[in-house]
Amino acid sequence: MGENETISPLDSFCGSTFWDLDQTWYTNDPNFTECFHQTVLYWIPCGFIWLFAPYETYQILYSNTRYIPWSFINISKMVINLLLIILSIISIIYAVIQSNNGVELYTNDVYYVTPAILAATFVLTLGLMLAGKKRGIRSSGPLFLFWFLLTFCGGFTYAARIKSIIDGMNKMETYPFVWEMVYYPLVVVMFFINCFADKEPLYMEGEGKSDNPCPEEAASFLNVITYTWLDSLIWKGYRKPLETTDLWDLNNKDKSKSVVPRFEKHWQKALSKQAKKPSEPKATYGAENGGVSFKPSPSTKKIVSVLPALCKTFAPEFLLGSLLKLMQDLLAFVSPQILSLLIGFVEDPTQESWKGYLYAIILTLTAMLQTLILGQYFQRMFVVGLQIRTSIVSSIYRKAIKISSSSRKESTVGEIVNLMSVDAQRLMDLTTYLNMLWSAPLQIALAIYFLYQILGPSVFAGLGVMILLIPVNGVLANATKKLQIQQMKYKDKRVKMMSEILSGIKVLKLYAWEPSFQAQVEEIRSKEIDVLKRAAYLNAGTSFIWTCAPFLVTLATFAVYVTSDPSHILDAKKAFVSLTLFNLLRFPMSMFPMLVVSFVQASVSIKRLNKFMNADELDPNSVSHETTQSAISVEKGSFAWSQAEPPILKDINIEIKPGKLVAVVGQVGAGKSSLISAILGEMEKLSGKVNTNGRIAYIPQQAWIQNCSLRNNILFGKGYNESVYNKVINACALKPDLAMLPGGDNTEIGEKGINLSGGQKQRVSLARSVFSDMDVYLLDDPLSAVDSHVGKHIFDEVIGPKGLLKSKTRLLVTHGITFLPQVDQIVVLKDGEVSEIGSYKELLAQKGAFAEFLLQHLEDEGTDEDIPDELAEIKQELENTMGKEEFARQISRQRVASESQSQHSENAENRPMIASPDRSLSRSSSTTSMEKSGGSLRRRSSAKDRKSVDAGAPAANPNNNKLIEAEKTETGKVNSKVYIHYMRSIGGWLTFITLVLYILYQSFAVYSNIWLAKWSEAGNTTTKNHTIEQQRDIYLGVYGALGFGQGATVIRAYGQEQRFIKESESRVDINQVCYYPSIVANRWLSVRLETIGNLVVLFASLFAVIEREKGTMDPGYVGLSITYALSITQTLNWFMRMTSEVETNIVAVERIKEYSEAVQEASWDHGKREPPNTWPEKGKVSFEKYEVRYREGLDLVIKGISCEIEGGEKVGIVGRTGAGKSSLTLALFRIIEAAAGKITIDGIDIADLALHKLRSRLTIIPQDPVLFSGTLRMNLDPFNSYSDEDVWTALEHAHLKTFVKSLPAGLEHEASEGGENLSVGQRQLICLARALLRKTQVLILDEATAAVDLETDDLIQATIRKEFKEGTVITIAHRLNTILDSNRVMVLDKGEIKEYAPPDELLANKNSLFYSMARDAGLV
Repeated sequence: MGENETISPLDSFCGSTFWDLDQTWYTNDPNFTECFHQTVLYWIPCGFIWLFAPYETYQILYSNTRYIPWSFINISKMVINLLLIILSIISIIYAVIQSNNGVELYTNDVYYVTPAILAATFVLTLGLMLAGKKRGIRSSGPLFLFWFLLTFCGGFTYAARIKSIIDGMNKMETYPFVWEMVYYPLVVVMFFINCFADKEPLYMEGEGKSDNPCPEEAASFLNVITYTWLDSLIWKGYRKPLETTDLWDLNNKDKSKSVVPRFEKHWQKALSKQAKKPSEPKATYGAENGGVSFKPSPSTKKIVSVLPALCKTFAPEFLLGSLLKLMQDLLAFVSPQILSLLIGFVEDPTQESWKGYLYAIILTLTAMLQTLILGQYFQRMFVVGLQIRTSIVSSIYRKAIKISSSSRKESTVGEIVNLMSVDAQRLMDLTTYLNMLWSAPLQIALAIYFLYQILGPSVFAGLGVMILLIPVNGVLANATKKLQIQQMKYKDKRVKMMSEILSGIKVLKLYAWEPSFQAQVEEIRSKEIDVLKRAAYLNAGTSFIWTCAPFLVTLATFAVYVTSDPSHILDAKKAFVSLTLFNLLRFPMSMFPMLVVSFVQASVSIKRLNKFMNADELDPNSVSHETTQSAISVEKGSFAWSQAEPPILKDINIEIKPGKLVAVVGQVGAGKSSLISAILGEMEKLSGKVNTNGRIAYIPQQAWIQNCSLRNNILFGKGYNESVYNKVINACALKPDLAMLPGGDNTEIGEKGINLSGGQKQRVSLARSVFSDMDVYLLDDPLSAVDSHVGKHIFDEVIGPKGLLKSKTRLLVTHGITFLPQVDQIVVLKDGEVSEIGSYKELLAQKGAFAEFLLQHLEDEGTDEDIPDELAEIKQELENTMGKEEFARQISRQRVASESQSQHSENAENRPMIASPDRSLSRSSSTTSMEKSGGSLRRRSSAKDRKSVDAGAPAANPNNNKLIEAEKTETGKVNSKVYIHYMRSIGGWLTFITLVLYILYQSFAVYSNIWLAKWSEAGNTTTKNHTIEQQRDIYLGVYGALGFGQGATVIRAYGQEQRFIKESESRVDINQVCYYPSIVANRWLSVRLETIGNLVVLFASLFAVIEREKGTMDPGYVGLSITYALSITQTLNWFMRMTSEVETNIVAVERIKEYSEAVQEASWDHGKREPPNTWPEKGKVSFEKYEVRYREGLDLVIKGISCEIEGGEKVGIVGRTGAGKSSLTLALFRIIEAAAGKITIDGIDIADLALHKLRSRLTIIPQDPVLFSGTLRMNLDPFNSYSDEDVWTALEHAHLKTFVKSLPAGLEHEASEGGENLSVGQRQLICLARALLRKTQVLILDEATAAVDLETDDLIQATIRKEFKEGTVITIAHRLNTILDSNRVMVLDKGEIKEYAPPDELLANKNSLFYSMARDAGLV
């Protein structure tokens, strides 16, 4: 130390020199000073643990596991910790003794302070260890790092003490040597022990232990940062293709039950905050009532964004990730500085050799540290993204269950599915790049700063290029955003259209309408592709600009540097350190386009999410649940489907006592179903009070069936009770059906109940309600979809005065009048108002609306002697009440009115079923269906395809409980044929050109760097190609469980929201169980690949040092090799990631290829023969030994039948559910192909015809009135084959002309998704209009009037009798009275014709099956 040098405080503190460069740096034998050993090397680890102690305390306090039992590991930790505390105290005591003995060295503070710091730190670590043991912390990150730092720093001191023996130890060095020899091995052992995790905690708070826990929770900190806990799964995947059962459960912190409540808390807080802000009421003058009303202005409702709630929920985890990113960014700039020193070392032969090795080691350690930190950063960001997706998907589901009817109209199925898949995924993807907002500018700023240090002001030339690109970036971002919004709009449209097509595919095939809808989808898709193409060009342009940007920045900087001053020489050091810095600059710049795209997509997604999440919800207070004398009471109630629409129900006053059976009757459009919706709280209550007392069960008009076993559909979350269950099965007439199903009640029912008939679905829905054992039952015409004899059985056994529900309160909407004498009270609705209430006898006596209602139905039944006994009794009672003459006069008047109605659809009698013009086909015009309380998925619950069960098709394998084919799942490596198929689809030349251009790009990049090494006076370079990773959309199994529409109503009515939310969340968790290992596998791979890359850096550096010793190494080549070595880690990483990504994404191609190669039906347009244009002229249908099955391996459903149906003949087909009635329909249209035999129509074998030639020459009115979103005209004539005049004529004959004319847009009026803004009756009449428009010689009615009321049924029957008088009509009958006027009746049983004769003949034979069915139905 020089005389003039000042003594530092640390020198005084130690009593010796703290830092001496001659001892530490400028020497061939480097060592730290004693003061440095005694201070810094002990203080750094201690400072670290004190700094992170609050974080560790937080982790301990919030751990949900408890009590790790004593084990060798924690006992060893405790003992060694205590020994270290004792050692530290001994050190203080020794110093005190030595000081008292007058040893001057020990009078310095360092010998008391450092041991005291060590003792306090070891007490802290012991405390943290014991607290962690109590709170179930198996491995601590801060403690591991503390022991690692203590081992690393202590290594220098330990080495110095060993060296002191070699150099000859003096007396003063003996104690430090002995102390260090005891202390350091203990520290090393402690570090080694901390590499292992402790035993499993005894229990977990709030939940049981998982059966298959993720080993990450049991892994030590070392295993966590190196991902070695994943090794077992990697090896298993290497040996065999992984299956779902091989995967572990999610970590508890990532499960829905942990994540969703946190988000919901912040989201609800945000909503309640907004709700507290009063909205300014808006005064409006009502011209109708001449009054002023105050309504909240709709524009005042402020949208609450989900973004703040997401930020508050996930900020802590995200900020920790941000800290890791900051550390990684700073470490990235250490490498160029070390490289500069290493090149300087190679250039200067006078430097000591050990410095070269030191630089090599530091370079490698820096890279290794970067690898571990970056791995943890990505892991945390991906996990935060995963948690964000979990919370968003669950919140969308929760919202979908609560959304109001008016809001549901605005949110289509396609939109909600996209929100759950696309938008949630985009927000998840964004989390990885979000930190680039601050990280990119920081990296750019640091790079420019260090470049300025090397190249001076020349760097501003490069900066200028970057600034010029900012406005370009802004323009591109704006254009991308517009395209993104457009694309999502088309995507929503397409998904909605596809979901409608898939739901109504049977109807499309029966009508031969596929080309029209294919054209519609292709039109939407072509617009979408156009947008995608423009976006692709935009992205290509963006990528090109930002790929060129770093090169332009480099070129501009180097060019200005070498030309601005002759003294500016670009040597190897400047060139390659600058190049490394430019490479660091390249990453944030190349990330910009990806960042822009991600931000644009996320902002669009957040807007869409905000719109949906802020939609109006059902008012939970619209129905009160007070304990009163009444089970149901409505006082002065007015209800509408939305606040903006006129009321559907007005001034309703109803009181129903507990245990009573009350029927609700009325004409079509009277508001019967709406009344049930109002009681359920599904409608907007405009005024009045609704109260229900007791738990509610609800049976909708069109049954809602889940995709699970039949038993689970009935249990609906309730425990299984065999005796009650069997009783319910018998009462609901399900026992024969269970006997036919391959797995009995364990048979899996397809999505939307696709493999059950309409009647079976309704009975399952009824059984569900009966088994639920509720207090109040709301039954919306559940008997309409079942055969009449089954209906009588169900009424007697379930609903009626002697049924299972006799002690319950029952509100029954019904169109059947035979059960009315048995009910306690009847409510008559007319035009949305209660016109009469009373018992059956009281209402008859009043001769009001109810008597009119009965007269209409009696007239419909006719006055023949054959009318059923129940109707005969009703007729007799009416005669007695009204007098014979009055009764005859009224019947006559009804008949005249009915005939007049059939001839003139404009007649006023038709008006009750028609919506008023101002309603313009809104939801309020809906009457007989439950689509008011239903929603986007309402149409999904109808019986689209009853093939497997209705046809009585038990599977060949009795153990097979699935009636639907399982989707084929490929495992293992993707076949090379798939890649070839993909390349062929792209085009051979395009693939070749792409590969050639890529090779050229890489060649130029590599050669430019070699050239720079050769000639270090000017340069250009680009070294890496950065590929934007494309994340695929992951669709959830939640789609099937989505509780929209009727499903939502049923779920709410039964109070099952929480169970379905829980089920939805468990499905999200299952999805994440598959996704999480892919995240970790990526990290596992990147850590290992980057480690290989880091070893390359180490060896490149070491060889540079060794070659320098020989004097053969050029500094330029040192720069080149290490620059490439530093970038090889990223290149390796991206190569493997892209390989994995391609393998993952090519699965989509594999699936498309598989579906496109699936067995298809026969040709639409090319058959063996062409039928004449007038075919079929007579309509004679012949079956010759005809057999059919649904698919290979299943039993026959039609077994060798032979019969003839003459041209113009009217034939009714009857039989129990599963007899094969509908299979005949499907066979006629060749939806299923013959197994043997043939069907001929007018002598032509239908198997020889092209499918569309056949299907377009037949007409069908299917059971389910399926409509598609689009204009009414499109729904009637999608090909525009008929003139407007023809369409209006068909509508007139279908009794719809007045209704359609009353609409503002007439034929061009838009029907909503699934036609849900029309009642079931109106939809069925539109199907009738389709048939009238086509009007072929053969008409098939497939239980066409099963789901409609008697009035619509009569209208349809009358029209068919008149319009198809000359044609062949085949009716698959549900109500036997509809086929009593047929020429012949065919009775099917188990796929065979049991009887085929005129109905009178069959009824005359009391042993016939038809007679027994008619007797059950009360017709004889």
